Amino acid sequence: MGGKAFSRSDPPLETPRMPKEVYLEVKNKVVRALTPAFGWIDSPLDGPGKKDFGDIDIIVSGLNGGDMRKESVLALVNQLLEAEAQITEPGSAVSAHFAIPWPKDLPQPDIHDPLQDDASNALKSSATPLGAIASAGTSSDDSSRPQSRAQETFESNAEPLTLKQLRDKEKELPQHVVASQNELAMDFMANSPGSQLGTPSPHGTFSPSPDSGTNKRSSWSIKGKKLSIPHSRKFSSFANLVSKIGQSGWNSADSSDDEGKKKKGTSSTSDLITDRKSGFFIQVDVHYCATVKQAKYLRFHQAHGDMWQLLGSVIRPFGLTVDNVGLWIRIPEVELVDKKRAKILLTSVPNQILDFIGVSPTEYWRPFADVETMFRYISKCHMFYVPSDYSADNELASTKSNDRQRLAKRPVYGQWIHEFKPLCRSQGLFSKALTTREDVRNKAFETFKIETEFHQRLREFLFEKQKNEIIKEIRNIFPTPAQPTNKKAVQMRTLHIKAMKEIIIERVKASHYNIVAPKGLRLPNGLFNMDRVRAFARTIANDVVAAVERRNNPRARGGPVPQARPGRDARAITPEIPLPRGGPVIRGRPPGGA
Repeated sequence: MGGKAFSRSDPPLETPRMPKEVYLEVKNKVVRALTPAFGWIDSPLDGPGKKDFGDIDIIVSGLNGGDMRKESVLALVNQLLEAEAQITEPGSAVSAHFAIPWPKDLPQPDIHDPLQDDASNALKSSATPLGAIASAGTSSDDSSRPQSRAQETFESNAEPLTLKQLRDKEKELPQHVVASQNELAMDFMANSPGSQLGTPSPHGTFSPSPDSGTNKRSSWSIKGKKLSIPHSRKFSSFANLVSKIGQSGWNSADSSDDEGKKKKGTSSTSDLITDRKSGFFIQVDVHYCATVKQAKYLRFHQAHGDMWQLLGSVIRPFGLTVDNVGLWIRIPEVELVDKKRAKILLTSVPNQILDFIGVSPTEYWRPFADVETMFRYISKCHMFYVPSDYSADNELASTKSNDRQRLAKRPVYGQWIHEFKPLCRSQGLFSKALTTREDVRNKAFETFKIETEFHQRLREFLFEKQKNEIIKEIRNIFPTPAQPTNKKAVQMRTLHIKAMKEIIIERVKASHYNIVAPKGLRLPNGLFNMDRVRAFARTIANDVVAAVERRNNPRARGGPVPQARPGRDARAITPEIPLPRGGPVIRGRPPGGA
């Protein structure tokens, strides 16, 4: 939320943007505070070129306790952070915003201007204006890519230490030794007084690999910089804290006036606003995942700020979608009617997603130096192209409403639309699409083996669509009675429609109505030949009326029952058979029975 969550609370809290040194130190303290409760803690890679920050994003998993209810987990986080306020996100996601006091021993904000969006700040701090762009299909200078000096010293897949190993080694290692692959630790140590690491280059920031934390209790570790773990204000130990929360529910002391402080009609719930209203606060957003796999994927999907908003707009026209679950392919015929049903999951493995859309996993897991570097990375996706007649106005006219809202709130998205893509067009780059939606679909069939599911899902959808069309056709054959109050006529029409549905769609046995649907009504794939169905339905209308009357009239039922004959009731109907004008000519009583 960019540090704005508590600006709408009652009372509102001041959450100024944090300079990088404050952000890194508080982030480390937050991680250390949560360590006793969670076995896996990490944070998404920050957006490109940031020099100050609106909030701190933390992802946790591996709860060390049995009570995994949403309110209990968030209450535990609240106590460990010693939060002054909490806003819980609605729904099933275990996520909340916490306001913690701005540490007095850190630089205080001089002036608190109206909060800016994180993306707006990223634009101002971008080191390089947009200039010449190298085509993804040609070789470009290596300087256009973010490089990691950390690779010279550390192995990119090194496993972080467990908490036990960390405690054991703290007794042996000297003071400024940094553990494996942790951007947070690297930046924090580099900005600490007396650090031997120096100030890192924007290109030299080290970041965790996508699989860091596998089979470990924590995805991060820090040695040499002793950070105190805040003690709960109400509980003397972690074990007692868990016990107390389970017994009394969280924040029981404030429950009496909690209802009066909740904002009605908002998207989230303000759980606690204390009497402490003065001073500055820091917004900490914590998201708990039930499994480490889910946590790692969330870290991937939230990395680099607006990254997936931009990549999503690139891959969407080719039938692909990436959300908080994974990479999906959409069935075009189905998504026009049912968007949810049209999606088939391809994978939830981050590197598989990146490989499939044609961008480098290695570059993805490093911070981007600035916005332009991130734009160039996205342009390497083989689905990215800018037509020669591109204009921002035309693109905005064809975008969804949430994209237009995003343009107003996320300036990086605006820069992508109004600056980067027009620059590509003016330089004649990426003017032709290198692939098609059909090519992408075929590649998905080959890579993820979902062809059978894809076609089965499509057949099921088309079959249901055809059934609805057939029922509509049958209703037209048996029109509504002229007198709707005539219950007998209404009942007979209902029986006529039911009988024809059973004959054509359900293919009931001949003994029901003495009418057999020919095999030619179905195609080899199980779908209907709609032309033959329409012709057959109108041809048997009189026979259906007679059959229904026999089944419902005891006197008619006592007479001889004619046998279903291929030459009459089971005749093969072809599309060339002319349809009767004005519907079927029914001898005797009309179809409606009126």
